[in-house]
Amino acid sequence: MIELQLDYLPEPMAELLHSYVLNSPAEWWVKTHMVNGTTSFHSTGTIKERDQDWETELTKSLRKNKMTFSFTRSIVHQESCQCAGCHFREYVKTELKSFLEEKMGYELELEEAFFSVYEKEDFLSTHTDAGKGDVAFVINLTKDWNACYGGLFHSEGRYIVPEFNSLMYMTLENGGCSHFVSEVTHRAPHSRIAYSGWFKKSK
Repeated sequence: MIELQLDYLPEPMAELLHSYVLNSPAEWWVKTHMVNGTTSFHSTGTIKERDQDWETELTKSLRKNKMTFSFTRSIVHQESCQCAGCHFREYVKTELKSFLEEKMGYELELEEAFFSVYEKEDFLSTHTDAGKGDVAFVINLTKDWNACYGGLFHSEGRYIVPEFNSLMYMTLENGGCSHFVSEVTHRAPHSRIAYSGWFKKSK
């Protein structure tokens, strides 16, 4: 089951988060690659030229049909952090949790969540979310996106354009359905940004 909720967040909150991602310090982000099923993290800002060696390895991995991805993600802050991103995590643990519990009909606990930035040529290859949790979600924070820019969520013959302030969520019964995020083209005017994660059923 994949569902889409438009205009999910209060508009001022969505605008604040969009600005937060674009203006937060470079040290709050890591460039993340998976090649042949192995993940690597590289300290970097959200805007940095891709290292050519990694580009070559990503291509080889993808062509071998191995789990492969490239994008920038936020790091976990100290519990005492008062930044907008950490405040939003608390919102997710309460308000989004309640919203999804009502939709699902069972109690949930947040397992993992982070901001992501897909720059030009970033992508996420075909996979399921097996082992991640019971409900996956994505809050899209990308403005003025066109399907021609890539960065689309694809699953079971359906694609979803990342519309600003939309919530997508899906259940992960039997390991979840196969899905991927298409590569952001070099003609995209800006990056694709989102907040995503997984909830698990409460014990």
